[in-house]
Amino acid sequence: MKQLFLSKRGTPVVVDVPTPLCGSHSLLVATRLSVVSTGTETKSLRVPFTTKHKKQRDLVQRAVEVVREEGLDPLLRKVRDRDNIGSPLGYSAAGVVIEVGRAVSGFVVGQTVACAGAGFANHAEINQVPALLASGVPPGVDLADAAWTTLGAIAVQGVRRVMPQIGECVVVIGLGVLGLLTVQILRANGCQVVGLDIERQRIELGRQLGAQVALHAGDPLTHVHVANLTHNLMADAVIICATTGDNRPLTQALRLVRKRGRVVLVGDVEIRADRAAFYEKEVEFTLSCSYGPGRYDPDYELYGKDYPAPFVRWTENRNMEAFLSLLADKAVQIQPLRTHRFDINQADSALAVAADPTSGALGVEISYPENTAESHKSGHVIHLTSGSTKVITPPRTGKLTLACIGLGSFATTTLLPVLCSDPRVVLRYAISSRGNDAVQKARTFGAENAATDWRPALSDPAVDAVVIATRHDTHAQLAEAALRAHKHVFVEKPLAIDSPGVAAVLNAQKDTGCVLAVGHNRRFAPPTKLLANTLAPLPGPMIIQYRVNAGFIPADHWTQNLHTGGGRIIGETCHFIDLCRFLVGDRVDVVQIHSAAVPVSGQTPDCLDNVVITMTFADGSLASILYTSAGPKELPKEKIEVFRAGTAFMLNDFCELTSVGPHAITPWRSRRPQKGHREEVASFLAAISGAPSDLPSPTVAAFPTIAAIMVDQHVRRSQKERKETP
Repeated sequence: MKQLFLSKRGTPVVVDVPTPLCGSHSLLVATRLSVVSTGTETKSLRVPFTTKHKKQRDLVQRAVEVVREEGLDPLLRKVRDRDNIGSPLGYSAAGVVIEVGRAVSGFVVGQTVACAGAGFANHAEINQVPALLASGVPPGVDLADAAWTTLGAIAVQGVRRVMPQIGECVVVIGLGVLGLLTVQILRANGCQVVGLDIERQRIELGRQLGAQVALHAGDPLTHVHVANLTHNLMADAVIICATTGDNRPLTQALRLVRKRGRVVLVGDVEIRADRAAFYEKEVEFTLSCSYGPGRYDPDYELYGKDYPAPFVRWTENRNMEAFLSLLADKAVQIQPLRTHRFDINQADSALAVAADPTSGALGVEISYPENTAESHKSGHVIHLTSGSTKVITPPRTGKLTLACIGLGSFATTTLLPVLCSDPRVVLRYAISSRGNDAVQKARTFGAENAATDWRPALSDPAVDAVVIATRHDTHAQLAEAALRAHKHVFVEKPLAIDSPGVAAVLNAQKDTGCVLAVGHNRRFAPPTKLLANTLAPLPGPMIIQYRVNAGFIPADHWTQNLHTGGGRIIGETCHFIDLCRFLVGDRVDVVQIHSAAVPVSGQTPDCLDNVVITMTFADGSLASILYTSAGPKELPKEKIEVFRAGTAFMLNDFCELTSVGPHAITPWRSRRPQKGHREEVASFLAAISGAPSDLPSPTVAAFPTIAAIMVDQHVRRSQKERKETP
């Protein structure tokens, strides 16, 4: 399918990408029309690459951290990867439902819907849209008008923030699309409206669409007109819908609003004003957030957890419904706002026209062909050489042919660069839920096919092995499916986020005999192997102290979500459990595990990312893992101390291994951390090619996940019991 993106050069580009799959909480919508925002979407056009990154100064510190922890090459890969094809454009569209997710109710195939959300309601032939970002189009509403619903919901939310009363005077500064929609909504609410803009065409439109007074924003007598309309009281409220780099709209709003009036910012202007103006009038200043409550809340938008109407009356979805009702009642007109329409093949021209201040563009639309449920299913895989959607099976050449499912940061900056540097490896599929990511990464790493569906890769006899680097909740399902398809599997940690998932994968491996590798790379690191080989012949039990300064991750990050990431105990501590067992010896059983955890202050109780784990081994060895998110960034991430036979060994951040005592060894040092990713991949490739390999057995590879799940269950149960204890 075709989709519009913003390239790294700041120019719009139409790209052929695979069609998306339908998520369980989503709809698949064949787009009929989408609307270009002449403000938000055109703001980034033609902004130079260097300028964009200068504005993102918070990235500088992160870049320093990446160089320090991983070296310069990973940073350069991150930058190149970040700005390859670019980002998808669009956030207001309408179309026809062609598939309904299994967890969604209230929608049927063939229903017309309005769609919202950047990254969802894209300028694309087919979109995957979360259910709460879609709203059914009422009878009598033209689908082309419904495509404006997102913009309408933004205007509705701005009006709600003003809380207008019948008969109040409201000034609207900026008569672009949002401003003109706001004028009509205010008139439908029984308000007197004054519209201000700097373009004559828009001023006239504002007057036609209901503004009692429409003036040039620079008119020196503006305040006189407002005073005359309000009997010298001045405006009860001002809504700023303008987009500009200065504070003139805010300054003007403060002049026009009455004492104890309200000013609401919907647009994008500099928030800088004289305190005296606020103080003397006791002005109430408010920002309006997008389409309303629920915006940017992943639980609401991605997982369909609606807010109860008695407590949150107007969510973003209910604002969308309200705007559609206004369209159905003919209280809002869309036709006067339309100025241009382009086919998706000329969508780059649509953005160029919208960004051109001399074009007179106001409402710019993009139209699409009538895709059906049958036509989209053939587009989940794109063969990059021919541009067709047919998968070409090449003759076997003795190479190791791989498919990679999941193309996030770790896969593209660490795993794939190592895998694809091996001359034996042929990357046949680059698979991502986002079609642009699939195409972008396929081009970067020379994959033959870009795909959004992993099933064709598993049914392809040319594929030898599957690399799984998706979010944690899908690891077990994908690993089991790949093993059942008789593919070797490399799956990033954790193996699963629950015990049934672990069991399913191990059973599939046992039934097929395929290689199963789990991404516990630290056991393969050069300093780790040196340490293990040094410890092995020494007598007596060992004592291990492993401190992990993991860093803070906010509660809304996907790794903290128990359904998606499993939480940090399951998602991350398996790494350190595995390394402790490797140092003691994989053949030595763990006979006991104790743990205790506390959440970070200010985080939700689910965020148990401060934990102490104590492991007792059959040979008497002890390992204590301190995993914390409460430490400073300046402190190195990992430090391991091992004591055995009168000797202490210290491994600092996989950069330095030193020792003290009778069995001390020559210090080992590296300029950058050596965490074993390259060695781990080499072991996996050796195993699937039939060569000798030091991959652990499937049961050993699964143990850290099993142990982490047990720890997680224990500490959460303990937290619950502590709360219930009076």
